[in-house]
Amino acid sequence: MNTRNTNLLALALLLSTGAAACDQAEAPEVSEVSMRKGVGTGTGLTLNTNRWVSPSARDVYEFKRDGSWHTNSFGYETRLDSITVVDTLYGDVTTELNEPPVDGEAHLEIVPGDDFMVRVEGPNPDDAVEDLDAEDLVDMELAFTVRAPDGIDHDVVLVVASFVTDPSAGDFYEFNKIDPVNDVVIGPLCQVDEMNHRSARIYDGLQVDGETGVMAYTGAALHHIACTASAPGKAVQFGYCPADVHIDAFVMANRAIRADYCADGHPYTFPGNLLDIDDNLQTPTMTVADAYDNLESGQTIEAVWNENGVLCVSKPRAASIMREDIVCPFKEMADGTYAYNWTPPTCDGYIDDNPNGDIRLYTRTAQ
Repeated sequence: MNTRNTNLLALALLLSTGAAACDQAEAPEVSEVSMRKGVGTGTGLTLNTNRWVSPSARDVYEFKRDGSWHTNSFGYETRLDSITVVDTLYGDVTTELNEPPVDGEAHLEIVPGDDFMVRVEGPNPDDAVEDLDAEDLVDMELAFTVRAPDGIDHDVVLVVASFVTDPSAGDFYEFNKIDPVNDVVIGPLCQVDEMNHRSARIYDGLQVDGETGVMAYTGAALHHIACTASAPGKAVQFGYCPADVHIDAFVMANRAIRADYCADGHPYTFPGNLLDIDDNLQTPTMTVADAYDNLESGQTIEAVWNENGVLCVSKPRAASIMREDIVCPFKEMADGTYAYNWTPPTCDGYIDDNPNGDIRLYTRTAQ
């Protein structure tokens, strides 16, 4: 790897030891996770968000690495046109994805896999191949054509401003949007998170509906830029890397981070409320009673979650909301039946009939 002076973010993820960095290609069905235990709060709690996607990333948060068009849930059609990486074995290299390769020139391509990597192939068949990731990709430029909902095309350019890695959560990049005409910085791609950073985790194959939160792994060369100020980026910081846990747990963590109690995309929280998450992945016998026993000083149980949202709620995360304010117009129950205009019961004394040992999340909040 090349060496480079980078302005690395001091991204203090504060993950406990355990899971290795994501490697989706080798993902087990279920594995142990390491949990995020709070950032500077002193209570074991950290801050949540109510966003699936950072607002300024709505046009380019998903793209196909092969240069074909992709339409995201906000109605933007996005096409990756070119990749530029500086200081490779072959100097500064730009590849136009929608034009035939030029004989005698080096070529770039994004390598499939959850650890974001760009491969540099030399101009001749026998030339050395260089795989670049991490700090080597600082100053990398991704140029897009974006077709807005009005049908008009415009250019969008992203440049990697900095990089940081975490042994559990993997690689994070900070992107800036650049004016394609004069190359000045327009602004950051991501909103600021609770650590005052604007980092993003890049997932391979993940597709997220920015309104409903429905997630899928589509393959089809799709990449998702998940800002840490949004739920998909924050979930891996809690330990729920989709490569290391069951995909249902990753989806559930995203809904829990947003207090999406009804699993229909509507958040019952806003940025700044406190949250911590336990689960029954590491301790399959964990019950609601165990979750209460594990409470630390200043904490209370918020809710118990399955793949369809909450099973019960004791204390909503946002102080302005009462449990009676949570009304799900349409709710799938644990037994597969459906309820209408459903309000969750309290978790205090709740008996969770879980004969199949399905995944459960137990969320905590401040008293």
